[in-house]
Amino acid sequence: MTELRGRFVFLLRLTGWLTDDVVDRVEAESLIDVAERFPDEDPSATITHRRLSDAELARWTSAVAVPEAPFLGPVFAGFEVELEHDEIGAHVRVIEALADAARAASGTVIRVEDGELRHAIDRVSFAAEELVADSCFGEGRLLRLPHDETYEAHVREAVARTFAEAAVAVDYVYSTGGGDHVKLCFGRHFGRQRLDLARRLRGHELQVFAEALGLEDRSFWRGRVAR
Repeated sequence: MTELRGRFVFLLRLTGWLTDDVVDRVEAESLIDVAERFPDEDPSATITHRRLSDAELARWTSAVAVPEAPFLGPVFAGFEVELEHDEIGAHVRVIEALADAARAASGTVIRVEDGELRHAIDRVSFAAEELVADSCFGEGRLLRLPHDETYEAHVREAVARTFAEAAVAVDYVYSTGGGDHVKLCFGRHFGRQRLDLARRLRGHELQVFAEALGLEDRSFWRGRVAR
């Protein structure tokens, strides 16, 4: 059976409005939270991790361009993670756990062997008709920044720009969904009106900072044949 091995750096990033005293608390809690998300019992995969030293973290952060926005804080810590698995292994459960850890870190994952990146948060494009496909949009994709006025302004400006380009006027409520996710609710627009809105929005895009796709990309986590 072919053994595969990959090394990855997880960069942990602060998001939202945070004071210095909160940063210290969030750092400790985030490191524990992310580490606990790595699967530690799986017959097809072994995952080990260690925290980066300050010098190592500085080298990685200087080498990687992370998405920038006023509501995204600095990278403050990192892990190096080594994944060993068989050719058939690193199946869905393991990859989902690694992707979940990357989302909890809120930063960037770098594949050490070639420098390929996956950002947990990035500028994402949505088909505009998705906004009115259901009563609410964004839960599980828009960021967990429900009380951040800067992020709210960013989302509202992006939505307004999308509606202006499509020449539609739509009322909605900016709200907080499960797990403190931001969501946009269009509850008044049902039936034929919603179908008409979707038709008029078709061909337009909403571009907004959100949770990025691609973290479950199996090819990213595959690694090289172990020697």
